[in-house]
Amino acid sequence: MEEREFEPLGPTPADAIHGRPDDFLDRVQRALSALDLPCACQDKVDRTILALEQWETQKVRRRLVADILEDFSRLQAGLSYLGELQLLDRQPVPAEVLKDHAESLKFLADTADRCARHLDALAQVDGKGSER
Repeated sequence: MEEREFEPLGPTPADAIHGRPDDFLDRVQRALSALDLPCACQDKVDRTILALEQWETQKVRRRLVADILEDFSRLQAGLSYLGELQLLDRQPVPAEVLKDHAESLKFLADTADRCARHLDALAQVDGKGSER
């Protein structure tokens, strides 16, 4: 049996970071609006779409907050590990240890960059919520 690739029906986690968590719901709303539903039905559809948008926003927000807290925890732990760099002027440090610290700093820089992107995405999600 051969495997097929399927496109996701809704937004993917990467979409939220790139500012597109509502594209799918917008497409659904446009398609349903084109059906010229009776007013009562259209009101229910509009309320349902709004509820789905709010649910999706909360889901994206929870995931971003969890990612931010995880990154922050890694940053805190990494910085405390690097504390011995303060002793560089007092005692010689083996080259291998210096290389390990350099790699740790590169990892922490990547983590800080990812955390900053998540914070920007969270600000965008929270900003969208205040516009409504």
